[in-house]
Amino acid sequence: AGAAVGPARSTDGLERAGYRLAGWGFSMWDFNWWRAPRPDAIAARLARPASDGSIVVMHDGHHQNPRADRRRTVEAVRLLGAAMRARGFTLRSLCDLAPA
Repeated sequence: AGAAVGPARSTDGLERAGYRLAGWGFSMWDFNWWRAPRPDAIAARLARPASDGSIVVMHDGHHQNPRADRRRTVEAVRLLGAAMRARGFTLRSLCDLAPA
């Protein structure tokens, strides 16, 4: 008798190809339909639920205007980084964490 094989997972093909699937955490993106995009509010909202391994998604422009003002996102990243470091976190990019 052979070994039991569990059901296929949707990520099995990625793993066989040497890839890892990464997704952002729940409520860990910068966009909010109901609020004006203020850097301090964005940073505070993202810092509250953040935990070890959280992936944050931030937008740095506009899909129809490549010259859109990015100062809001840059400032939100600066504030979020400071808040997370103050809580003892180390910030990394996904590329830093991927196996070589």
